[in-house]
Amino acid sequence: MKTLVVTADATITNGVAAAFPDQNGIDLTSVETVPAAINRLANTRKGGGQFDFVVLEFDLPGLSGLKGVNHLSDLHDRRPFALLMRGGSLELAQRAYRAGANAVISKDLPANEMSHALELARQGQFLCLFTDLVHNPAAISLVQLSERELQILRGLCDGLQNKEIAHAFSIQEVTVKMHMRAVVRKLGAKNRTHAAMIARDLNLV
Repeated sequence: MKTLVVTADATITNGVAAAFPDQNGIDLTSVETVPAAINRLANTRKGGGQFDFVVLEFDLPGLSGLKGVNHLSDLHDRRPFALLMRGGSLELAQRAYRAGANAVISKDLPANEMSHALELARQGQFLCLFTDLVHNPAAISLVQLSERELQILRGLCDGLQNKEIAHAFSIQEVTVKMHMRAVVRKLGAKNRTHAAMIARDLNLV
């Protein structure tokens, strides 16, 4: 079983390896950056082979949100693909599934539960498994965003630029910029990138 793990966290790589201790012939490859993952998937496919399973840390810098997940999944020919993240929501899991990931799993799971979750994900089953840390209504209530602002925020977290968000919702780019400024202000963020990070921490997307 050829498995690609995309993370800069050795704990995650070791956890994936430990999830399949009784299987012979496991071939685990680990890369620490998104560009390295793209190159490895593209080169493997070009050589006539492919990975059986991809495990990706969703918080990895440079991923560009679900847009990046979709690109990696396409290179992986939509085969079993698991996202590991801290926090999350059912809505995000559904959108991740549409982007090509069949599993969204909390990074905070105990080792034995992580093993079971990864095994199910490797089999291609749709899986959404979070910890109690996900549900934090008190934190979410501190942020009051309009429905349009939430749409803009989701587009931002998917890695879309203002022009792409405007096209997606059939609005003017100047309107997107206006809402984006409001989102950044309401979240107390320094910039749009920081706003996306806060949104994920508060499970707003």
